[in-house]
Amino acid sequence: MNNIFIVEGKQKSSNEDISVIESKSGLAFVKYNGFYLNSQHDPVKEAKRLANHYYKKNHAHILFGLGFSYLAKELLEKMGESDFLFIIEPSIRLFEEVRDKCDLGSLVDHKRVFFIVGYEKEQIEDEVKFLVTSDYMAQIEFIVSPNYEKLYSQYVKVIGDIITTTVKLSVVNIGTIAVFSKIWQKNMLYNLNESWKSIPFKVFENKFTCPIIIAASGPSLTKQLEHLRKVRENNSALIIAAGSTINPLLKAGIKPHLVVSIDGGEANWAHFKNTNYDDIPLFYSLSVHKDIPKHHQGFKVVYNTGDETLSAWINKAVGKDLGFVVGGASVANFCFYIAKIITSGPISFIGQDLAYTNNLTHAEGNTNFKGVTKEELVKQNRYVSVKGYYGGEVLSDFPFLSMKRVFEDMITAFRKYGDNRPIYNSTEGGAFLEGITNLEFEKFINTYCNKNYNEEFNEAFKSYDPDYENRSQIIDSLETERENLQKVVRVAKKAIDILSSTSRETVTVEAKILKRLDKLDGKLNEYLKSNIVHYIIMPVNFRVNHQYQAKQNETPLEQTRRILNKSDALYKGILESVETTLRILDKILKNNQEGEE
Repeated sequence: MNNIFIVEGKQKSSNEDISVIESKSGLAFVKYNGFYLNSQHDPVKEAKRLANHYYKKNHAHILFGLGFSYLAKELLEKMGESDFLFIIEPSIRLFEEVRDKCDLGSLVDHKRVFFIVGYEKEQIEDEVKFLVTSDYMAQIEFIVSPNYEKLYSQYVKVIGDIITTTVKLSVVNIGTIAVFSKIWQKNMLYNLNESWKSIPFKVFENKFTCPIIIAASGPSLTKQLEHLRKVRENNSALIIAAGSTINPLLKAGIKPHLVVSIDGGEANWAHFKNTNYDDIPLFYSLSVHKDIPKHHQGFKVVYNTGDETLSAWINKAVGKDLGFVVGGASVANFCFYIAKIITSGPISFIGQDLAYTNNLTHAEGNTNFKGVTKEELVKQNRYVSVKGYYGGEVLSDFPFLSMKRVFEDMITAFRKYGDNRPIYNSTEGGAFLEGITNLEFEKFINTYCNKNYNEEFNEAFKSYDPDYENRSQIIDSLETERENLQKVVRVAKKAIDILSSTSRETVTVEAKILKRLDKLDGKLNEYLKSNIVHYIIMPVNFRVNHQYQAKQNETPLEQTRRILNKSDALYKGILESVETTLRILDKILKNNQEGEE
């Protein structure tokens, strides 16, 4: 029974009164602590009615309450290959009772069914997150079995909130991908072309023993600047500026030891273009705005992030392992991972409000600094309240909540894999970060920042020479990929031509057409195996997979038309993405040639 997760460490309640009795139709049903969990008259008829009401094709159905399993089985009867059923039964005793008295085989052995037995918020949250981010996003149907809301009203509310929040966060992420995919693609290619001027992040693994302070631009940063200045003067900790935080720090006379940048948008470049940051080591991802590393004339460190297949090809193209940085919605998420990898010392956050502390967006000195009100956030459908650093509730929004979730997932993962070093939230304001202990910044400094690490810093950031041999290898790799993409254009056009002349008026597609398309698919997979179009193709895959889902009661002819139209949309999406990428590559390679002449 691999699809059942039973919450460990939960004691079975001795106050549970469970009885299995016979309904008027002769079928068994459950009575639990005085509540009937199925119809006393005809539980199957009731289950069919509920299943007809709640079932939605292409959805993940989250069923809270197993009862005597009638509703779960009726939902399963209606499910197809594109559906999923996630069952949460909060009572372990009830689950065991039902399992012993009726056959749950069709459910527990089904590959598209998953049980959580017992109640554990984190496990439920993980499963919902998986469903939302894998295939279903907003296609989640939450079903509460009869009388479970009376028995577990608080659980029902919590699960409902988890689903709502997770879906909204996923929508935020999808929106970001849709807006930035072409920009990321362009940045990645330009930055890769210039990456020979930078040092791989891999070199910095376990480079330091010092404490690290990650400075973000939340409103509470301002009150920590005096303490931070003393740390910098004494070089008693390594200070990381999270992206645009470089500006409030420099305006306060504090030069961070390094700045991390990941954002590919023009707004991010605006933070840097009027700033002299050559003498601050720059740690950047390949998708960052291309002008940020281009105009930085000092010490630069480059890393992979995002897709592992693309990263493997990039490493091969540059002839080195660049190293991989795990991140999230915010540059500070990336800073956290970088800090963990480069030092064995303690880590502290400052300015990590993730909330509108004192109704402000940022710390003073950040170019985006401004006031905000709850009414404005509500009007923009962004408002959410979260637990505050000092308790109570604080004003936040869904993008902040997305970043907060990543921090909490990261600390959970770090601890799970044995990283037990001191990690503190010294923001002294904003949102509370689950799993990260609060510690006043002054106490963190007094406890951990008592040594001068200047020698360690100088050794790590000593000058280096650009790798010109690497440059030739990168250019060769880009030219090879250009040839592959030119082949993709020809293959995609052939596939589109075949589909345009394929009849939509017959249920069966001729075998010779399917064979030709299969052959072309094989060529596409071969020519795109580097995944060089990773960023630009992401919204295409999402759009095609969600626009061409099977409809309820779809006829065989409708199914054939849908599949043909889906394939046509996919080939056209690939063609457009590749042609855009080719135009970027042509320009980069032409610039390289002109530079050499």
